Amino acid sequence: MFSLSQEGMSSAEIAGKLGLTKESVYVLSSRVRSKFASEVKKLINNLEF
Repeated sequence: MFSLSQEGMSSAEIAGKLGLTKESVYVLSSRVRSKFASEVKKLINNLEF
């Protein structure tokens, strides 16, 4: 789903392609962004001594 979004597909297009509701796409996208941000913060903290 994340790669489809990066390719420029709209939430409605992604929902149709994956058989999800548009609302589910929004929720899942939000979770992915949140997890990604959390992992980036962990990496940055590990690089700082």
